Amino acid sequence: MTTTSYRVSNGLFLWWLADPEAPVFVGSLRHVQRKGRQAAGVSLEYAESWLARGPALSDDLPLQRGEFLPVETDAASRRRG
Repeated sequence: MTTTSYRVSNGLFLWWLADPEAPVFVGSLRHVQRKGRQAAGVSLEYAESWLARGPALSDDLPLQRGEFLPVETDAASRRRG
């Protein structure tokens, strides 16, 4: 019998499925806890391959390296790093 261990993680992977037969990796999402004035929410870090060819997901998420962190509840993010 094969045992598979499950590990809880706060991360997800984001994929572009414009063509479901050729998904494109956009980047990583991570749940972040509230720290000081930073809001809790979800951060985004673009994959290098997406930075080279993909469009920015929004005006608040320009194509830049680094992790975009939530600024306030229900708002876009700003860049850390």
